[in-house]
Amino acid sequence: MSISEQPERLGLLKVMFRDGGIQTVSNVSAKEAGTLLDHLGKMMVDDVPAPRFAAIRRPEDSYAVDLSQVRSVEFALFADEPTDAGALLA
Repeated sequence: MSISEQPERLGLLKVMFRDGGIQTVSNVSAKEAGTLLDHLGKMMVDDVPAPRFAAIRRPEDSYAVDLSQVRSVEFALFADEPTDAGALLA
């Protein structure tokens, strides 16, 4: 199942900036992450209007991101079930 089919699922968003800075935001919905990636994709295509800033919204707060300063973005969904760390090491 793809992220777009699970817009309400939460995950960890990591934004790396051109100046070397990193902003990590937890509890971001797949929908919000998808919107950010869509805006970044539009910026890379000539003659396609795209916003310069994007908001990453969470229930408790929000962040503004200057898209012109973004180098890369990573998004990972949280697991449905808690993972047993011992099982991962085995």
